[in-house]
Amino acid sequence: MQHGFDTIANSYDALFTRSRIGSAQRDLVRRYLRTLLPEGMRLNILEIACGTGEDAVWFARKGHAVTATDASQPMLDAASAKVAAEGLRTLVQLRLLRAEEIIAARAGEPYDLLFSNFGGLNCLSPSALGRLAPDLRTLLKPGGRLVVVVMPRFCAWETLYFLLKGDLANAFRRRSSGAVRANLGGAHVATWYHSPRSLAKLLGPSFRLAECRPVGLSIPPSYLEPFIAARPRAFRALAALDRGLSGWTFLASAADHALLDFEANP
Repeated sequence: MQHGFDTIANSYDALFTRSRIGSAQRDLVRRYLRTLLPEGMRLNILEIACGTGEDAVWFARKGHAVTATDASQPMLDAASAKVAAEGLRTLVQLRLLRAEEIIAARAGEPYDLLFSNFGGLNCLSPSALGRLAPDLRTLLKPGGRLVVVVMPRFCAWETLYFLLKGDLANAFRRRSSGAVRANLGGAHVATWYHSPRSLAKLLGPSFRLAECRPVGLSIPPSYLEPFIAARPRAFRALAALDRGLSGWTFLASAADHALLDFEANP
């Protein structure tokens, strides 16, 4: 069965990885991840919804062992090409797995870190996330970390943009309790939006929320790339502001994405 992201695997990096907005938001995520990666120690990392492998390669360059999973074979093909080009095949294992099947990634010792970037878990309904939580805990060492970057139920930039266009439906689409058919570069994907509080509740007592950060508060969503590309000086100022506000936890619920760092309880 074709996955929703199959059709944009070849264009995904141009749209979301190498774009100004994509690069700036990913930099915010990596600034935080660096605080969790110990020097001189190899971590065992499991990535959920790895896409084209940009983050898996970044982890492996730092010497960590990565099992990178995705539900789209074309996305994994793109990731495989990156891994091969970097000479990282001994550190990165790619597996075709839906998030709901992630328990099948268990092999040997539990993982030190589970990671899912830029809305990978937004492809799951609240009920599916609730069912997934015990598997996530099983895969992690006690004290291990689950770091996810999700799209919350409100984005100030998005609401303002669509209100100015007179598009009320899209201005408040993140408030929907059901799935929204989000257009991602031509791929229409069923998407559920999760607030930091609701996601913490869905994960239950097995996890403790250690940190919550905004990603893309002053930096707009990726579909505003043409607007930003025409205003490079303004964008540099917005990116600097985003870095300055990254530690303001309460702003995560108004950003394009929210980074949530959970610690696995014993």
